[in-house]
Amino acid sequence: MELPTSTPNNNDSSNTFSDISTTATKRKFIGLLTFIASLAIILIFLIPTLVMSNPYTPSTSQFTFSVSGNTATITEITHGFSGETLTLPNYYNGRLVVGIDGLHGLSFDNVIIPSNIRTISSNAFMYSTIGSITFAEESRLTTLGSRSFSNLAFTNIHLPASLTSINSHAFANVETPFNVTFAPNSQITTGIGAAFNNTRLSSIEIPDSVTEFAASAFANTHDLTSITFSPNSQLMSVGANVFSYSALTYIQFPGRTTSFAFSSLHDTLNPLAVTFAPDSQLSSIYNVTFSGARLSSIEIPASVTSIGNNAFRDMTTLTSLTFSPNSNLQTIGGHAFENTNITSVIIPASVATIGWSAFRNITTLTSLTFSPDSNLQTIGELAFENTHISGVIIPASVQTIVAGAFRNITTLTSLTFSPNSNLQTIGAQAFWGTNIASVIIPASVQIIDFFAFANITTLTTVRFAQGSTLDATGANVFEGANLTSLMLPNTITWLHFNALAGIATTDFRIYFMGTEQQFNAIPGLNDSGLPQGARNNVVFFSEENVGGTWYFDDNGAPTLRPTA
Repeated sequence: MELPTSTPNNNDSSNTFSDISTTATKRKFIGLLTFIASLAIILIFLIPTLVMSNPYTPSTSQFTFSVSGNTATITEITHGFSGETLTLPNYYNGRLVVGIDGLHGLSFDNVIIPSNIRTISSNAFMYSTIGSITFAEESRLTTLGSRSFSNLAFTNIHLPASLTSINSHAFANVETPFNVTFAPNSQITTGIGAAFNNTRLSSIEIPDSVTEFAASAFANTHDLTSITFSPNSQLMSVGANVFSYSALTYIQFPGRTTSFAFSSLHDTLNPLAVTFAPDSQLSSIYNVTFSGARLSSIEIPASVTSIGNNAFRDMTTLTSLTFSPNSNLQTIGGHAFENTNITSVIIPASVATIGWSAFRNITTLTSLTFSPDSNLQTIGELAFENTHISGVIIPASVQTIVAGAFRNITTLTSLTFSPNSNLQTIGAQAFWGTNIASVIIPASVQIIDFFAFANITTLTTVRFAQGSTLDATGANVFEGANLTSLMLPNTITWLHFNALAGIATTDFRIYFMGTEQQFNAIPGLNDSGLPQGARNNVVFFSEENVGGTWYFDDNGAPTLRPTA
């Protein structure tokens, strides 16, 4: 039996080929769509990058230049530009573009300053809106003119190492708080004028190269809370009003800083901590340097030799004052710590002069100590008036206590002069209104001025050390005291008007280190206010006294030694 045979169907073969072709075409189409979609996605992310990496560089024909030899300076832009990033021209007709005098009316997120620019002049970017300034690598910029970046709105700026001078108000009226950094190996030395005065500067690191802060450099910076110095800072001097009315909260001055000028940190706005590097070379704190600042404590470096007038005056937040060991301080100026709230002070041995009102009106001051081996010579007028110290030992080196030095210290109950005292003058009202009970005046004292010990109702005993050289007493010197015992030396040549007025005690007795004849010959005795009947209570003693000789016992009291 034969099997049936069949002829191949050509139509079926054609259909199969057609199906395969259609499938391939679809796949190619889908692949093309996928490629296009992928490309679109890539372009979406790439285009901004391409724009940023290819910033807009306008033709030099869009600027006006001034030409000098082989250099040119941009003086004007022909019309305003705006965009994301603008790179300024580095060359003009084969000449180096070295300066920017006027680019007013720009509006860019970022402006790139090319490497050849040396100077940006005053008001260079006036009426512009610029988000940031970038300096090209290898920048040769040396000078920023006054108000060169005034009224811009950047938040950070990194200044090139080549910069040597920043003129006054270079950053005036920058609209946002901004930070400033300097490139490594900065060349700037004394060139920070009042560049940041009254700006919104919030932080800055000062490069090693800076040696001086000019007057008012950072004054009125209400956003400035932090300022730091590079590790090898060469800063030597801080000018007047440099940080006045700033918002600083902490600053440590470098070791090389040697001086502060007038009002350097006057009236800062925030509580402030000030420290000095361990190797501080600071030699002087000038007048009003910290007056009105909000310090709570201060340690004066050992290197300081003088504290100027009003240096810490009216700093009511100041409660702690210390001097570093081995202090070299010689002078504490007038009103230096007046109206602070320190509680104790140890005056270094090196101090020779305490100025007028230096510690006046410190009602919290209860402890005053002079270092052993003190070299103090002068305690100034009103130096400790109205404090609350309870006792004081005057160093042997002191020669002059000026008027009112310890006046009206109602808590003062103990006054002692060190042995071998060199004191010569006790000024007017020096101890007026205190509450001491007795005093031994050193033999070296020559003058006690008017009211020196007046209005001391607790004072009962006054003695002059043996060998006294007292020359004169001022008017009313012991007025209002409740003396029961007064020892006068025979060297006295004048007892001024009312020197003894107001002594009401009936048992008042004078011990005179001489004869009755010498006593009666003292000029002014009749007008001295000597209490009625006191002449009958005068005890005369001298080596010529019959029946024995007078000497001073261990307490300084006159005692008769009978003749053997």
